Amino acid sequence: MEPVWPSRIEHELHLIEVETERTLRFAELQSLAPLGVAIERYHTFEYQTTQAIAAAAYFLEFDSLIVPSARFPCANLVIFAERVTRLVLRNSQPVDWDSWRQQHAR
Repeated sequence: MEPVWPSRIEHELHLIEVETERTLRFAELQSLAPLGVAIERYHTFEYQTTQAIAAAAYFLEFDSLIVPSARFPCANLVIFAERVTRLVLRNSQPVDWDSWRQQHAR
């Protein structure tokens, strides 16, 4: 969302293996509406309600959540790292942003 693409920032993509025991799952975006999430504004940077949901999940001793992505047609795994039983870094590689931009040009 930056107006000028950063040229000196380097990022890495990590492949991790994770094992969870208590995952709170929200299979579809509409399942968040009863908890106060404004579905039509989910793609924005309004995090107050979703952060409250995550805080409640943490309080209830879940170790992770599966939630719809706000930006892509997929789900996100959100983990509470200190609670998962297994978290292993399998691979890391630098992100080639030029290539990514070309592949995702609209």
